[in-house]
Amino acid sequence: SRKLFVHSSIVVGVVLILASLIFIELNLHKAVVTMTLPSQKIELTRSFDAKLLGLKEASEAAKFDARSTATGVKSVGQPAKGTVTIYNSSLTQSKTFAKGTSLVAVGNLEFTLDSEVKLASASGDAVDIVSSSAKAAVTASAIGPESNLANGTKFSVADESSSSVIAKADSALTGGTKSQIQVVSEKDVANAEAQIITKAQNFIQTKVEKTLGKDFLMLKPLTTVTTKSQVSDNEVGTEAGSVELKSDVVIGYSYVSAQKLREVIVKTLQPKVQKGLSITDKNLTFNILKINVEDNDVELSLKATARAVAPITDEEILNSIAGKTVSALQNLAKEKYHAQSVEFTVEHPVDALKNILPLFSGNIKLRLLYP
Repeated sequence: SRKLFVHSSIVVGVVLILASLIFIELNLHKAVVTMTLPSQKIELTRSFDAKLLGLKEASEAAKFDARSTATGVKSVGQPAKGTVTIYNSSLTQSKTFAKGTSLVAVGNLEFTLDSEVKLASASGDAVDIVSSSAKAAVTASAIGPESNLANGTKFSVADESSSSVIAKADSALTGGTKSQIQVVSEKDVANAEAQIITKAQNFIQTKVEKTLGKDFLMLKPLTTVTTKSQVSDNEVGTEAGSVELKSDVVIGYSYVSAQKLREVIVKTLQPKVQKGLSITDKNLTFNILKINVEDNDVELSLKATARAVAPITDEEILNSIAGKTVSALQNLAKEKYHAQSVEFTVEHPVDALKNILPLFSGNIKLRLLYP
């Protein structure tokens, strides 16, 4: 029994030691490794034929409505009316004035004849002229109280000289009124139309573009918004507080394959890449500078920036350095990965083991720098 106890104690001790070592290795042995690896920055500015990138065109119908506050102002009212007597002092000529003939008072206040008026020539002689006369109904050409004139107001008639033809109000000319009302203006309609265009553009971004997904790149300068029909609840000039437009529109758009564009860029840049390096998607960025359209041909002018690096994954590096000594790490980084520099920090409760990297790659935080 004593031998069994001793053997059992040894086994338990070994198990506890192993468990402690595993616990320390899993939880307390950590490292941060920073490597500066060789890289090459490459830039490209050129144009590509959109057809080679899988250019496609599509359209989508949609309905939008918008309301705009009425800001127009319109004057409404009645013109002044009344009767005048027209006098003809010409001894040799009779006069006929058609309906609508202009009569003008002081201040350029204009009235017009409501009907035709005929006057005989004057009688008597040059010393004692007896003018012929005729009464006529007149209406002011403009609305407003300005044309409410007093009895006896004199008027010039058409192009006649006041020495031969004159008109005088028989009684006060009255009834002229004017007030302002709020109406729909062309500007209000244009504002509602602009709102619809904005909604259509937002629709392109929030729905159409998202529907395409990341696999395709929309060429926004080529999008179009065409109004097929438009209905408003109030016409221009109508008294109202607002105007609402309802429009049926067709949204046209064009797009290319984003993946195909990246492949074409990489292929174009490949001859410039140094030996031992390669370009990946995550190291490639591009901006479309301009889209040229001519005779149904579309060209994308863009600027691309890429960084060529060694074709090696983080996982591969981590697996190769796990459990290595610090000196072995430095040699490996220099000889295998051609690292320009390597920095590291190791955490371990035992100082003597701080020159060894963790056995578990998950406990190593790897930072790769590319100058």
